[in-house]
Amino acid sequence: MPGHLPAATPDEARLLGLAPGVPVLCVTRTTTATEGLVAGRVVEVNVTRRDASRFEVGYPIERR
Repeated sequence: MPGHLPAATPDEARLLGLAPGVPVLCVTRTTTATEGLVAGRVVEVNVTRRDASRFEVGYPIERR
């Protein structure tokens, strides 16, 4: 659902120091190798959860 942010789970609230029900932002970043024998393969997946009221995400969009 666009614009919908899930509430922190009890564990997330505890670990992030959030009040119950605070929305969290989940950013999943996937890094793909561009050179060498592993070119084109995913070499890292990073999932970050943050207090949605404190963080903003922005990124450029490239046309290829």
